[in-house]
Amino acid sequence: MNLSRWELPIAVPRILSPDVHFTFLSMASTLYKLSSILDCNVDAKPAFEHGVACHFTALENPSLMERIGVSHKAKTHLSVQINTGRIALVTQYRRMEFSVCDVHFRLHGKKDVFFIIAGAPAEPYTFASRLFAVEFTGGLQLVQHINALKTATALPDASHDMMLKEQVLSTLEFGREMWTLAMWNKLYPYSGLVQDLQSAAALLDQGNWVEVDAAFKTIYDNFHMHAAINKVTDGRHPSYYRPSHMTLLMAKVKALRIHLALYI
Repeated sequence: MNLSRWELPIAVPRILSPDVHFTFLSMASTLYKLSSILDCNVDAKPAFEHGVACHFTALENPSLMERIGVSHKAKTHLSVQINTGRIALVTQYRRMEFSVCDVHFRLHGKKDVFFIIAGAPAEPYTFASRLFAVEFTGGLQLVQHINALKTATALPDASHDMMLKEQVLSTLEFGREMWTLAMWNKLYPYSGLVQDLQSAAALLDQGNWVEVDAAFKTIYDNFHMHAAINKVTDGRHPSYYRPSHMTLLMAKVKALRIHLALYI
């Protein structure tokens, strides 16, 4: 799975309609209220009152002894701020913050994520489990798609939109991973989810964008009610809202439908 940064292609000047663009911007700013993105009617407070974030810890470039816990190494704290599009890396000695769009990354092996930031050499970060590594890369991926869609234009031929293809395939991969890692395969309401994602991805190769959009709409309609987002208060961060794994998946599906709106 290639989870690298997406570059916007040069394209003819067809932009999102005002209604769709407003819906997208509202989705990004009010994710924590599940309003636009999950179509829930909630009496919203001002946007960004609390951030929408996923926080993790990982070992930066650990040795074998550090990986197995024989030697100790201080952990790096990683924060993906979904509503602002920023990623922060905090160690004992420094804090670095970047736009997610300036970060190249890929999942490697079981639970390693490689980063290239600001032209520096690639560094592996080892997470406590594959679940956290997949959630982390999924959050970064969502933010990159959100930012790309703010200025997205349609290509003359949608089949040449590589960003759309990558996002569809990586959304499918996220669903497949969570099917096992988050034990969705043990929960009856989630039955059929991966098969539905596979069917939607297969339609992409046929070039019928209306059918692709309809397939993702069905997925969204069937599963968005299982999404959740929780307010978290801990000693290390200001209060923030953390989306569940299903919420991340539904946000990715919503972003795909907004992307597909360029072509239908």
